[in-house]
Amino acid sequence: MNLTQSYICGPISDKTGRLCIDMPHTQFKVLHLNRVQFYSSVETIDENTAINLILLSQLTKPLPSMENTEEVSDSLSVDTIGWFHLFCELDYAFDYAPKIRQLSKQEADDTIKYYQEFRSIENIDVPEVERSFNGQVSKENWKADLCRGYSELRCGHIADYRVPLFWTDEKDFWQMLYSNLPKM
Repeated sequence: MNLTQSYICGPISDKTGRLCIDMPHTQFKVLHLNRVQFYSSVETIDENTAINLILLSQLTKPLPSMENTEEVSDSLSVDTIGWFHLFCELDYAFDYAPKIRQLSKQEADDTIKYYQEFRSIENIDVPEVERSFNGQVSKENWKADLCRGYSELRCGHIADYRVPLFWTDEKDFWQMLYSNLPKM
C-alpha cells in the first residue's frame, strides 16, 4: 500500500490521546508512508489540529474470527513497529521543510509513559513553541507535540515499511521506490 500526500482526520480519544486507524484484517507486504498528515478534526484541517506523532503497530497474532471485532480490538496484543515524529527544519529564511524521523528508544519510552498517564495530565501547561504553517515544531521541541495526541496506524501485519526521512515530491518518491524493490 502506498499512502502519498494523504490527510487522515478523526477525533482523538479523551481517555488515551489516540486517533486509532484500526485495520486488524489488513496485512501488508510493504507499507509506504510519504507525506501523510494526521488531523484531530474533520471540520478544520490546519496547523492547530495537526497530529505530529505516529505509531505504527501490528497484531502479535491473527485476529480471532468474530462478528464484532470492535469489542475485542483494544484487548488484542499489539507489537510496536515504531514511533515517528513529523517535524520541520528551517532550510532557508522563512522556508520550513517538513521531515519525519523515528523516535529514539528513550523518546519512545517517554512518549509511552506520557500517554499511559494521559488522563491524569489534562490541564497541563504547554510552553508555546514556534510552529510551521503545517503545525510542526523543530526536532528539538518534539515534546511540545505530546499534548496534541498521536495517531496509531494498527494493522494485522506489516512485513516491511518505508518512511522517507524527508518529504519528497511524488515523482522522486516513485523513482526511489522502484529502484529499491527487490529483483524477481
